[in-house]
Amino acid sequence: MSRYSHHDEYTDPATGVLKNRLGISDDTTFAQTEAQFVAEHARELTHQPIPGAFDLPHLHAIHLMRVTMNDLSAGTDTVATLYRRAFVEYGTQALWNMRPRENPTPADALAITKALRTHGGMHGRRLAEHIEQVCHAAH
Repeated sequence: MSRYSHHDEYTDPATGVLKNRLGISDDTTFAQTEAQFVAEHARELTHQPIPGAFDLPHLHAIHLMRVTMNDLSAGTDTVATLYRRAFVEYGTQALWNMRPRENPTPADALAITKALRTHGGMHGRRLAEHIEQVCHAAH
């Protein structure tokens, strides 16, 4: 039986497995793949630790670094959600001179990626790449 609710919009109703970019429909295979992603990110953190005091911002940075369901989940991120996420997470750090749009277009989202890459650090660059992927897939 799946560890995810069959009534969840993020699961495949036919299999009960979390929707994912890899097209995995078997719960055991998904769990093994997820474990491999977690192990890879744990090694990455061991070799390149994120300095900090284990306060909320530090734990947030670690969370973004480690595998989350964003690595495996289906393309549930939209241009608008990623655009808003960028302003929430990097508004004062990288996007301080920009004003968020209420209904962003792919062009609006692509316009902020340079600032994310320049001033957002490693996680900002990853978010910029994700925004670009979603924007290009939308075309």
